[in-house]
Amino acid sequence: MNRLITRKLEMAARVQEFQRAHPYSDRNQAAVAARFEESLAQAQPLYLKEHAEQLAASAITHQRQDLRRGLEAHLMRSVARIGAFATRGDALVASRFTAPPQNSSNAAFLARASSLLEVARAHQEALTSHGLTRGQLSDYAASLTRFRAATADAQASRRQHRETRATLQGSIADLTELLSLLDVFNRSRFQVDAGLLSMWTSLRKVGRARRGTSGAASEVPATPRLIPPAAPSVNTSTNPAPTVPNGGDDEPPLDGGLNRVA
Repeated sequence: MNRLITRKLEMAARVQEFQRAHPYSDRNQAAVAARFEESLAQAQPLYLKEHAEQLAASAITHQRQDLRRGLEAHLMRSVARIGAFATRGDALVASRFTAPPQNSSNAAFLARASSLLEVARAHQEALTSHGLTRGQLSDYAASLTRFRAATADAQASRRQHRETRATLQGSIADLTELLSLLDVFNRSRFQVDAGLLSMWTSLRKVGRARRGTSGAASEVPATPRLIPPAAPSVNTSTNPAPTVPNGGDDEPPLDGGLNRVA
């Protein structure tokens, strides 16, 4: 998971704390703040779910890689070499006893491995007479079945992870839109309080992901502090409704970065 998503959720949690400490006097502004908290409450479990699915997909992928390496090294090449030697009198059949290249895709590997098993079973007597044991062919078939199942699991896991990630990105986009409204509200009501305005401006900044010695951004996610959702309190004082300032040099740094989720 990209660390930028983590930092955005951490920023949203800071905004939530701030607006709870400084509730809105206007009912409509308080309603926008409540919607912001609801969106954050939806995004936080999605973040954890996406991270768990990412780990699960990685584990399944490594399992499939192990199965493929074992199938290639211990079974397929033995079957291919013995089969090519046993059927050397028939060039057409012997040409089918070839193992897939090590750099082939998983789909190409599965197709070639299935074809090799099929021809080996068709000429099983010739292969066993040249040293291939029946146990080796049975192990080959069982390993291929496990690899096929792992491939299906990997595809399903990646699909689920993509769907969850897309939903999470949508929640982040909703938070961004609501944050832009909250920024307008707070810049208006804190225009005479430089301290609170400075605090509000600073807490919304999203830090940059740290880079390692290779220059690549770190992809190890950190779990953001999750705050239980609660409707913000409404100040019922008779303060006049704040005015909305026009744009200027002090506009917030909302450059679309939150909408561009990596």
